[in-house]
Amino acid sequence: CGFCGYGYGAIDIWLYDSSFDAGVPSFDGVDSISVEDKAKPWSESIEYPSAHQMGYLRSYLESFDWWNLVPVLSDEPSFDAESAAYLWSDPNVIRNVAAGGDVDAKHLITGLYVTCDPHGMTILGYAALKDHNAALDKGSNLENVFFECFFIPGDADNPMIINYQPFGVCSNLPNFRYKLSWMKPDRNNREIFDDLRVDARVIKNGAVVRIFVPWVIIWDHLPVFAGKKDNFWRLSMIRWGGSHGGETWGGRVHSQTKCGYIRMPNFTAAQQAEIMRTTLYALWNRYQVARNDIALSPTQTVSLDYYRKSIDHLPHSWMNVNEDPVFRMDTLFPLVKDRDAIGKELAKFDSMTTEQQKAFYKKIAPLLANYHYDVDDLYADHLKKQMMKR
Repeated sequence: CGFCGYGYGAIDIWLYDSSFDAGVPSFDGVDSISVEDKAKPWSESIEYPSAHQMGYLRSYLESFDWWNLVPVLSDEPSFDAESAAYLWSDPNVIRNVAAGGDVDAKHLITGLYVTCDPHGMTILGYAALKDHNAALDKGSNLENVFFECFFIPGDADNPMIINYQPFGVCSNLPNFRYKLSWMKPDRNNREIFDDLRVDARVIKNGAVVRIFVPWVIIWDHLPVFAGKKDNFWRLSMIRWGGSHGGETWGGRVHSQTKCGYIRMPNFTAAQQAEIMRTTLYALWNRYQVARNDIALSPTQTVSLDYYRKSIDHLPHSWMNVNEDPVFRMDTLFPLVKDRDAIGKELAKFDSMTTEQQKAFYKKIAPLLANYHYDVDDLYADHLKKQMMKR
């Protein structure tokens, strides 16, 4: 009950003409079920009041998109009804076309809504379509909608240049996506594309595409550090297909000064803490994966036999940095010991004040996120010292 749905059963609905346990009374911890009760057929027990109440539950669940709900596994009421959608999109949630013109037979309505939770932000794009029956009558594919997205995490007033993220998603094939890589990934520039979770639903009058962006991939641009109420992030989303083309929410694209915006409100202290905590947990998990990687772990290395025999004349050649015994003992082991100790500090996160949590996050997040980059830099320094010895 609750794993794949909610069910109802009473008396013979469970037994269904079975003789199991029918001759003795039962007690489930709440109610006593007599032998006489068990003798009633399912056709009577299905009319009990509790069975009809299941109908009320179904009607309630069908009144909203229940499949978008996320379980809350915490007793902390930090995300209540008032703050459930505390990331606001443009006040005019539904935009029609780029020029703001009226909707007509060619220009079908396009809408955008953005919200977030402690784990990330969700972008919902809606594209109105004409009746699907014409395509079905022809035996052809339903009309596909393509959303072209341009996203820049972080406060738009920040003078620092931030690489914007261009990507696209489809309604008919949500797993078929595209990305444009402007820069090589490094510790200051991460592609969010591979971490996006995309889902699409085709409905009677259109298509909805849902894009989830986890905070962990934009960990150095969390909205909790803006220090002001009107913190605007840049987002443009162009709809192609199913209409004349080019209908957009959020203004022009390919220009960082002329894109659309989403507005963050002034987060409560509880909301700030929850976003930082969940992001740190996610970064901690990613660090654990990296520090146990067979190429970066001080305690695990690949078998040397399969390639060592071919380079016996080069005894100081290594395929991975952790095979260098001097680097492993002098640098890698102490580094991992220091990073592992972060867990003990992270366990005290909830006992900190908001300002202490922010200072802790700014100090710890880069250490967890950039472990593999730090190892590369340290090994480069190690090699430089070895090569420059006289």
